[in-house]
Amino acid sequence: MTAFEIVNWFEVFLWPVLGLACVIGAKVKTGRVSAAIRVLAVAFLLFGLSDYIELGTGAWWKPAWLLLMKAACIVVFLWVGLKYKRASEKRQKLEELDSQE
Repeated sequence: MTAFEIVNWFEVFLWPVLGLACVIGAKVKTGRVSAAIRVLAVAFLLFGLSDYIELGTGAWWKPAWLLLMKAACIVVFLWVGLKYKRASEKRQKLEELDSQE
């Protein structure tokens, strides 16, 4: 087994585990946060599936739909990350305002 295959097998299991953690986390949250976490969970599960497919194709860029699948997952990761960053900044500003009163 090559180093490429070892890393991919690790990722085949890593991403779905993170997806399941998101599913569990989404049950604790409500509203938009819960929806974003559920979308993130699906993206993690699909990313793990893409790594499994990659083991068969030998490359992350072929076939072209595999590349698009991975790119879509990365877009979701970035989108949720930006939403989290904005929410954290908003929360921090509110805490600063509360502490000034």
